[in-house]
Amino acid sequence: MNLFYLDQDLDKCAEYHVDKHIVKMPLEVAQLLCTAIWVDRHLGFIPRALEKDERDHLNALKKEIKHLPPEERPLTPYLPMMYNHPCTIWVRSSLDNFEWTHCYGNALNEEYRYRYGKDHKSIAQVVNKLPEPVNMPRKGFTTFGLAMPDELKDYDNPIQSYRDYYHLDKGTFAEWKYRERHPGGTTTMQIMKTGLLLSDRYS
Repeated sequence: MNLFYLDQDLDKCAEYHVDKHIVKMPLEVAQLLCTAIWVDRHLGFIPRALEKDERDHLNALKKEIKHLPPEERPLTPYLPMMYNHPCTIWVRSSLDNFEWTHCYGNALNEEYRYRYGKDHKSIAQVVNKLPEPVNMPRKGFTTFGLAMPDELKDYDNPIQSYRDYYHLDKGTFAEWKYRERHPGGTTTMQIMKTGLLLSDRYS
């Protein structure tokens, strides 16, 4: 579970995602947003880790409808999960964070459509049909919930933290099969290697 914040421009951010993540991350975005809606509707505004009784309450509600097909479930198609993951907490900590995640998911979907010629089901059928939060206040874009090894975390520079994390941890499967060239003829891999995406100290 993660939100790969690789550029402030969400179109570029999505473009920098490797093929594997363009396929995988829209599902994670949908899970994060669905979980935020569940907490918002059933528990209210909780911008912190859930206590055991709060988790138990959600789990009891989830158990009642788990058997239903996703399209028949009330509130959200996907069930809530990983309540206390850093990204899950961050998404529900402000309406601005929630909306950013929604936009991030749609940017990923645009890139998915570019690479694969169709919409991602998790965005088209889940994210874009979710109800609005009702208890979540607008608190601004709060300190990003970094989900990575501690030695890479720089809360003052989340974009660089994720660029470093991408380079060090995700490079083994980095592939952009359907996103080869950028304006000017530069390949995505060249961008990765020249440090336009990654930190110079790891080049």
